Amino acid sequence: MATALRLAVYLLLLAGGRGINVKVTQDVVEASLRGDIRLGCNYQTTHDERKNLFITWSKIIPDKEEDVTVILFQGKPYVMKDYEGRVEFVGGWNEGVADILLHNLNNEDNGDYTCAVTNVPDIEGHDTDTVQLIVLVPPSLPKISTSGAPELGGDIVLTCKSDEGAPKPQYFWKRLEEPDKEVAMPPKVVSDADAGTLTMKNLSLQSHNGIYQCTSKNKMGELSSDYQLTVSYPKSNALLYMGAMAGGVLLLILIIVVVVCCVRRRNRKNIDDNYSMTEEYRRDDKSPIPPGHQDFDPRDGNDEDRNLNYVDKDEHYDERSDHRYTDGYDRHRDNGDRNNDRRRDDFDRRRDDYDRRRDDNYHDDDRRRENYGRDDSSGDDRRREDYGRGREDYGRGREDYGRGREDYGRGREDYDRGREDYGRGRDNYGRGRDNYGRGREDYDRGREDYDSRDESYSNDDHPRRTRSQESLVDDQDKYSETNPRRTHSRENLDENAPSNRSNNVPKPPLKPKKILDDDVRDVEV
Repeated sequence: MATALRLAVYLLLLAGGRGINVKVTQDVVEASLRGDIRLGCNYQTTHDERKNLFITWSKIIPDKEEDVTVILFQGKPYVMKDYEGRVEFVGGWNEGVADILLHNLNNEDNGDYTCAVTNVPDIEGHDTDTVQLIVLVPPSLPKISTSGAPELGGDIVLTCKSDEGAPKPQYFWKRLEEPDKEVAMPPKVVSDADAGTLTMKNLSLQSHNGIYQCTSKNKMGELSSDYQLTVSYPKSNALLYMGAMAGGVLLLILIIVVVVCCVRRRNRKNIDDNYSMTEEYRRDDKSPIPPGHQDFDPRDGNDEDRNLNYVDKDEHYDERSDHRYTDGYDRHRDNGDRNNDRRRDDFDRRRDDYDRRRDDNYHDDDRRRENYGRDDSSGDDRRREDYGRGREDYGRGREDYGRGREDYGRGREDYDRGREDYGRGRDNYGRGRDNYGRGREDYDRGREDYDSRDESYSNDDHPRRTRSQESLVDDQDKYSETNPRRTHSRENLDENAPSNRSNNVPKPPLKPKKILDDDVRDVEV
């Protein structure tokens, strides 16, 4: 009953409403990652009361039917659980300001936000407006994927994509010959900056091999990744080469079989010739019958009977030998002819199979040659020249590598010798420091001993110093009292004074007068 009454009151208020107008301050707002942003929303209402004021900020999720509420106001603000501590109302909602402040933005905050305001009974009019928030995120390191096989004459698509980046980055491709040297793109190459794709068709060894660099760029920064494209021959060519090798092996086997058959046939002919010569020799030969075939007694002296027996045995032996050798040879020749016929038939069949396979291979080569470049007749020559230059570069590189290893070895030896010298120098320095320390300690102990002796000696109470002074005074007194020479000298000093000198004291002798030259001349005269 109470619910129905409230619903009726609400419908009456709706019927008596006069209108509301909601407007965001900016349609698109950009902010940096982990920064703060203020989303402005102003509303105007013709109803002065704010008791039934209801403000809602929600985020539009494209994959969901309902929007996700961020914060709402109904008498007081309420923050949803997922946005606690990150969103708050700013401004005065009673003064027509419904701004919110988002803190610590992340990549998931990108999207459209709706500001909805109702103030019953003023509910008619434009009560919602939407603002787009773009969190500026620098692009992440792009990843390059391929579609298609890099084979000669084939097509390939390189796709570059960054997992992160707002606004959506664009992708730019360039071809590098060296890590820092850009070269022109091959002909008939199509790139899409928005999708990040690079499409190449009819691949060739000379035009498409190289390093392709993709740069992912937006207003917050850019990052690049490289892809090494190496065009190879199709796998069907490898099967062709294997078939050719198998055909060559079969051909070699056939040649060996033919040679063996020819040799055996020639040997058989030699055997037949030797047999004919043997038969003729046996008919002409008159050698005696072997002892096993003789029926007469050798001790019998009848020569006529012995000769008759000899003739009969000889004829019987010749007849039996002719039948045995002739029948054996005929059978052997018949068997050999049949074997030769079978081998000849097998050889003809293998020859026919080989011819058919060779024709098929030739036809396949012609078709592949038509498909893989009728216009590139000099491709083999260029590949051969490239191969030669590559081998020369490889040889020079190996020589440089050998010289570098030798230089490294010499440098390593010099370094080891230097370390040994340095180690010996450090040992000598350590021993010198130890000797210096011991000498310093000895010097300090000697200085302390000297200072202690000096202090004790300078003290007046030192017994040795006291004894020395007393002995000196006593010696002076003894010398002045007992020494007769000292006493006589003092008495003479007193007597020789000018006032007290007596007549008895003799005068000192006069000094000799210097004789001059005039006096000498007078004496001589």
